[in-house]
Amino acid sequence: MIKSKQISVITLLIILVVPIAILNQGIDFTDTGWMLTYFQNIFSHPESVTFWFHLYLTNIIGGIWNLFFGNFGLISFKIAGVIIFWLSSYIVYLILKDIMHKNYILVGIALGLSFNFYEKITIIHYNNLSFLFLLITILFIKKALVKDLRLLFIAGFFIGLNTFIRIPNILSVLFIFPILYYLKNQNKETNIVKSFFISFAGVITGILLVFGIMIILGHFNFFIQSVIDLFGVTGSNDSNYDKYKMIKKVFKDNFGASFLGGCAIFTFYLLSLLYSKIHSKIIIYKIVFYILFLILSISSFYILRGIKTYIFIYFMIGIIYISIIVYFFKHIKTSYYNNTIFTLILLGIFTLSNGSDTGMMVGSFGIISGFPVFLWVCSQFKLKKSINIYLINLSIVYFTIISIPTILIGSYRDASNRLLLNTQINNSLLKYVKTTKSRAESISELLSKLDSITIENNTMLCFESIGMVHFITRTQPYLSNPWPLMEMPEDFKKLLEHREKSFLPTVVMAKRQTRSKSWPDSGIVSQKKTDIEMREIMYDFLTRNNYTEIWSNNMFVILQP
Repeated sequence: MIKSKQISVITLLIILVVPIAILNQGIDFTDTGWMLTYFQNIFSHPESVTFWFHLYLTNIIGGIWNLFFGNFGLISFKIAGVIIFWLSSYIVYLILKDIMHKNYILVGIALGLSFNFYEKITIIHYNNLSFLFLLITILFIKKALVKDLRLLFIAGFFIGLNTFIRIPNILSVLFIFPILYYLKNQNKETNIVKSFFISFAGVITGILLVFGIMIILGHFNFFIQSVIDLFGVTGSNDSNYDKYKMIKKVFKDNFGASFLGGCAIFTFYLLSLLYSKIHSKIIIYKIVFYILFLILSISSFYILRGIKTYIFIYFMIGIIYISIIVYFFKHIKTSYYNNTIFTLILLGIFTLSNGSDTGMMVGSFGIISGFPVFLWVCSQFKLKKSINIYLINLSIVYFTIISIPTILIGSYRDASNRLLLNTQINNSLLKYVKTTKSRAESISELLSKLDSITIENNTMLCFESIGMVHFITRTQPYLSNPWPLMEMPEDFKKLLEHREKSFLPTVVMAKRQTRSKSWPDSGIVSQKKTDIEMREIMYDFLTRNNYTEIWSNNMFVILQP
C-alpha cells in the first residue's frame, strides 16, 4: 500500500499545500518580532541590535532577505520560512532516495510536517536554518563517501557556517564518527587521516569566511562582545541558559524521549500483533478494532497533551532514536552505508535539541528526516504474519490522527483555533497576515497613535515582549535589544543608566503577557522572579525621568518624558 502511486500524489500535495494554507495565520510579537527587528537593522543600524549578535549568520541571511523583500513585510518572511521547509524536505529526499522507496520519504515528511509548524516561529529563524544547514552537511558527506572524499571539504564548510547560525551547531563535528565508522568498515583506513584534514579545512574555511564578512561590515566587535555576554548568561543560575540546566536538560530530554519512543514502538507492536490475529476473522472484529483504535488515538492525544504539551514530539523523536539504534546494532557488520546515513540523521536531531531552553521542541524540526527512516526500518524486520506491515500502517494512521489537530491548534503565540485568525491589520508590514479580531484592534490602535507622535532619533524602548513594534514602526531599539526582558536584571539596570545620559526615548509597554496565545483578552504579565525585578527597574527608570502616560488602550501604553 505504501508504495502506491496514489500515496505519492497525496503526500506530495500535503507537503506543498498545507504550509501555504496556514502561511498567513498568526502574529507573534515576541520571538518573531525580535528576529525581524534584527533583520531590519543588521546592515543599516547594527549597533541597535547587538544583543545576541552571535546568531550572526541567521541575522545576515534574514537581513539579505529583508533588503530584497522587506517592504512586503511579515508575509514575505513567512514565505521564506515555507521555502526553507521545502528545501529541507527536498534534501531529505536526496539523502534517503537510494536507500528506500520514495513513498517512505514522502509519508515520513508529511507526518513530520505538522511538527515543523506546530508552535513554531514560521519565518527565517536560527532553528529552521540550523536544520537546513545540517541536512546540506549530511548530503555532502553522503556524496563524499560514495563519490569523492574531497567533497568532505564542502560538508566541513557548512559545519563552519552553521556554527554562526547558532553556536551549539558546532556539535555537528560529531559527524566525523559515522564517517570514520564507514571508512574503517570499507577497508579505507588509509583515507581516515585524509578525510579528517579535508573536513577540518572546510570547517576552518567556513569560519574564516564569516569572520571576514564581519570585519568588512564592521560587525566583528559586536560579535565578540555578544559571545562574551553569552558565556556570562550561561554562568547565571537565574538564566534559562545556565550551563548546568542545559546539560541536565540534554540528558533528561534525550533519555526521556528514548524511553517514550521505546514504549510507543512496543505498544504499536502489541496492537499489530493483536490485529494479525483478527485480520482473517469475520469483518465485525476488524470494525471493532478500527473503532477502538480510533478512540484510543484521539483520547491519547488529549490525555497525553494535558500531561505535557509537547509530549508527542518526545514520542516521535524517541521512535526515531530507537529504530535507528536497533537497526544499527542489528546490521552493524553489514549495512555500513545505511548505518552511516541513519546515524548522521540521529546526530543531526541530537545537535538541534542542544543549546536551547526548549530542547526537543527544536529537535522536532528533524522529525521529517527521521520518521521516513522509522517507517523503512519497520519494513525491514521479518516478523511473523506480516506484523511489520501492520506496524507501519498503524503508526501512519495514529500519527496522521494526531497531526491533524496539532496543525490546527499550533499557531505560534496566537489563537489556538485557526478559524479565529480572520482579521487583517491596516499596516504595510502586516499586510495579508491575519490574527484575532481583538488583537488586530489593539495593534491598530497602537500604530495609529504612534503615527501621530514624534519618535526622537527614530528610537524607542519597547518593554515586556513586544519586539514586533520596532519592526512595524521601523524604529531602532533604545538598548540595542528589541527584547530587553531577556537581559539579566543587573545588565538591564546598567544599560538604562548608561543610555539615559544621552537622551530619553518614547516608551511603549505591554499591559499583558504577549507570550500568551490569547492576548489582549487574557494573560497577566510574567510573574517570574527575574521579570518582576526587571519591571521594578523599568518603573524606577520611568519615575526618575518623569515619564507620563500619553496614551493607552486595553493592551499597550505609550509614555514620554
